Amino acid sequence: RQRTLAISVWGAMAASGAAFGPLLGGWMLEHFWWGAVFLVNLPVMALLLVLAPILVPESRDPNPGRFDLVSAGLSMLALIPVVYAVKEFAAHGPSLNLLISAGVGVTAGVLFVRRQRGLAAPLIDLDLFRLPAFRAAVFTNLLSVFALAGVLFFGSQYLQLVLGKSPLQAGLLLIPGTVGSMLGALAAAWLVRYWRPATVLAGSLVTVALGAGLYWLLPTDPSGSVTPFIVGFLLIGLGEGVALTVSADMIVSTAPEARAGNAAAISETAMEMGIALGVAVLGSAVMAAFRGGLDLTHVPSAQADAARESLGGAIETARALPEPAAGELVNSAHSAFVTGIHLAATSTAVLLLLTAFVAYRAATRKPSATAAAA
Repeated sequence: RQRTLAISVWGAMAASGAAFGPLLGGWMLEHFWWGAVFLVNLPVMALLLVLAPILVPESRDPNPGRFDLVSAGLSMLALIPVVYAVKEFAAHGPSLNLLISAGVGVTAGVLFVRRQRGLAAPLIDLDLFRLPAFRAAVFTNLLSVFALAGVLFFGSQYLQLVLGKSPLQAGLLLIPGTVGSMLGALAAAWLVRYWRPATVLAGSLVTVALGAGLYWLLPTDPSGSVTPFIVGFLLIGLGEGVALTVSADMIVSTAPEARAGNAAAISETAMEMGIALGVAVLGSAVMAAFRGGLDLTHVPSAQADAARESLGGAIETARALPEPAAGELVNSAHSAFVTGIHLAATSTAVLLLLTAFVAYRAATRKPSATAAAA
């Protein structure tokens, strides 16, 4: 119970940081140079460097084993080329270079897995994935953050460039969802006292899927209501907060005590991969639909590439065009971008519903004798 509560507090603090970030960023964008949003990290990190050695208790593995730099390099080489290939494919279509890039990533991933199996002290203990509940929790961890990262990517653009909100207003409108994530994380410790963790996990994924489904109601007109976005993001935040906390708790509790550190590292890695893949995959899906649906009939060829590059590029291009071409381009850009959101939201909802079913089945299944022995 103490561990679950501790992980709930950890999840709530992460969510509160996510809630405060867009608000602070929006305020800074309205008052300072845009690069200031990066500089704000400097005083925060300086403060942590001073306080962490004082406030964070030391915890060491007495037999940590040798850190494998080759494995660390292979893990990066597996992920970065694949993310690059996905994003560039959505932007410019297929090419030989992208096929090579994806091939390099897949090859590095295979080599990484093979190397982990042969090391006495692997970077990631693959034997843990033989446990059904562990596999289900890691996959849920990744996908819950996957959905949240995708919404944060296109949500701020939708609020500012489609509905016409300022950066600060967009930050304020993102707060209900991120506060919902904080409340979900804190509620997780209470929920698992009354229901099985597998049931809570599946229910949280269904909640995120429902929130994603509400994005079919997003208006394309700047005068449209912002309510569907806020309610959808609130459901996504609530479900993600519960899912992230329960899955992290299951990951640590399922693993043997001696491997709790490795299990926690896998949990954190899954969360970071979910963020990277959410932005890459869902962001690319939105932009691919945007470029495919954009009407450039009345846009000069010299300006078409800039309009096709992004929603912001299309809005900026429209400002240099006479009427009615400018208005037609803006309306087309809004419609195409929201169509992309529909595509990403539908794909996410279907994926999460399938994951809820699979995760529930896996989390309630007892490990085989071979997996338990391993």
